[in-house]
Amino acid sequence: MGHRFVLLLAIVLVVGGCSGDDTVPTTSTPTTAAAAATTTVADVEPAATLDVVRARQQLKCGVSIGMPGFSEESPRGGYTGLTLDICRAVATAVLGDAANPEFVDLTVEERFDALVRGEVDLLTHLTTWNLSRDVDLPVDFGPTYYFDSLGLLVAAADHDRTDGFDSLAGGAICTVTGSTTEATLRAAIDRSGLEIEVLTYPDSFEAVEPFRAGECDAAATDRSFLELLGGEFFDDPSDGLLLDLALAQEPLGPVYREGDPEWADIVNWTMYALIIAEEKGITASNVDTFVASSADPEVTTLFAGEGLAMPQSMKLDPDAFRRVIATVGNYGEIFERNLGPLGFERGNNALWRDGGLMFAPPAR
Repeated sequence: MGHRFVLLLAIVLVVGGCSGDDTVPTTSTPTTAAAAATTTVADVEPAATLDVVRARQQLKCGVSIGMPGFSEESPRGGYTGLTLDICRAVATAVLGDAANPEFVDLTVEERFDALVRGEVDLLTHLTTWNLSRDVDLPVDFGPTYYFDSLGLLVAAADHDRTDGFDSLAGGAICTVTGSTTEATLRAAIDRSGLEIEVLTYPDSFEAVEPFRAGECDAAATDRSFLELLGGEFFDDPSDGLLLDLALAQEPLGPVYREGDPEWADIVNWTMYALIIAEEKGITASNVDTFVASSADPEVTTLFAGEGLAMPQSMKLDPDAFRRVIATVGNYGEIFERNLGPLGFERGNNALWRDGGLMFAPPAR
């Protein structure tokens, strides 16, 4: 295993990473789930999240520190990443310019329990929205902030990028135990009638390592993970190949406790405000002048609280979403700041008018 893999394994298992010069600064420090458990489930009534956050004067977000571009430590101090900026956006909407959210580092196994128990107010974790989680767990999902997909990493010497699922017949695929990827793979294998063995491991790194060692014919996990780190499992990154095969979408979005429509509206419309701002050309640098001079009713309603007074109806300040854009930028700015330097293209995460899946309902 090359030194690059050892370094990146340390990033995921401990804390680390890099960031661009236009990082959104923060002094927030991730804590463990145990250290964060200062609020019991009895303290958080079904519709009281906003009150709890304001009384505490801090938003607690459950995150997964260690994924470059999504949630990582900056070498200049603080923490950066797309999912952390979504948390900052909600915190700014609720608490104003001085908002300084606490990032609680949670494992896959801890995240939902921590949310339901009230140890965190919101998950901006790399969490896939699917039917079983939406229906079976006492949580709800907000608008998708990253459209991921299931990726299959194979040996370049044995495959072409355009190979289909049948190219793995008679082989084995390594993936993560209990993940949505495992369920998707097993369903795809059942439908295909192919003889393919699924071997499972505790996390994505442990699923890819046996593939590198030749124990599996492919490794399957989130495509974003494989795009970022897949090549690091080889002495020569070109020895690994991501198939173009699309077995499933993995929509990642914020998660909050169910039964709290007021909080749901705030989280959802904060995300929508980021998207609408990009659609309108509103950026962190021009938001003040843009909103002040705009005759567009969607802009004045959402970012100045005029007309329908929508922010006020959510118990927010009239200019709450203007402050959000001034603090973290629009969705496109968040994406480019965090994922652009890593070579990520917008793809499905482009606006709907640009061929992507990002859209927001009208603010009217």
